[in-house]
Amino acid sequence: MRHRPPLRRSLLLDSSRKRRISRKTRVRNKFLNIFAGFSGLKNLKNIFRWSVLAGLIFTGMAGFLLFAIFSPYYELKKISVVRNNETIPAEVVQNISSKFLGKNMFFLRKEEIKNLLREKFPEINKIEITDKWPSEIEINLELSPAKYTIFDEKSANFASITASGIVISENSTDGLPVIKVLQYDKPLKVHTRFVSADWLEKINLAEELLREEIKLPIREIRLLMKAREVHFVTNNDSVIWIDLEQSIPQQIKKLVLAEGKIKLYSKQFTHIDLRIPKQIFWEWR
Repeated sequence: MRHRPPLRRSLLLDSSRKRRISRKTRVRNKFLNIFAGFSGLKNLKNIFRWSVLAGLIFTGMAGFLLFAIFSPYYELKKISVVRNNETIPAEVVQNISSKFLGKNMFFLRKEEIKNLLREKFPEINKIEITDKWPSEIEINLELSPAKYTIFDEKSANFASITASGIVISENSTDGLPVIKVLQYDKPLKVHTRFVSADWLEKINLAEELLREEIKLPIREIRLLMKAREVHFVTNNDSVIWIDLEQSIPQQIKKLVLAEGKIKLYSKQFTHIDLRIPKQIFWEWR
């Protein structure tokens, strides 16, 4: 009897093992496919859950937005006023701002309120408007203080003005330097500009230079509106004329250079005229 070669038997045995392994692999892959199906379903559930959550959030936000826009709960009902001084009555500010009462707080035009107040009160330096939910705002005003007291020689009226030249009071303010005004025919009205800030800066600079650089004690300041001049009266009644349309330091420098010639500290003068460029005129008493 003839036997098959051992090698072929070995090959057959190996082939059978491969078939068994292949069956096991197919079974295992089937379970993996089922598991993958369950995993996909789980991801689908997660997606659905997040979609529902996002929908709820969107619905809540939309509901709040509609409530905020159309509900009277967020309408402006109260205006509070805070000031660093009382030159502007709080009631006046509230009355001017009252046109915004009933407006929705979310759409309130604060810049429009600020412009309206600045137009009415030019002495305001700074305005801050703070929301106090749900239906109130607070207007915080920083107002310019008085810098000079004005005395109108023609009407014999006093007024207090800021450093920018705005009249803030129809009365004098104690402790402030007084400017005597001549050649002025208009009334001194509160919350209006009396003179430019540039002129006041020049007056202040000229006074400082006369006191500190030349050591002349100033008794009175006179502002001639039409002539555009300022006259400084010293303690011995000498009057120094200065042009407000020209450089103040250059005019004072002429007086310093001519001090020895005009005998500034040893003579008495009716006036010293510094208004003409590159020249100086004086008259001894």
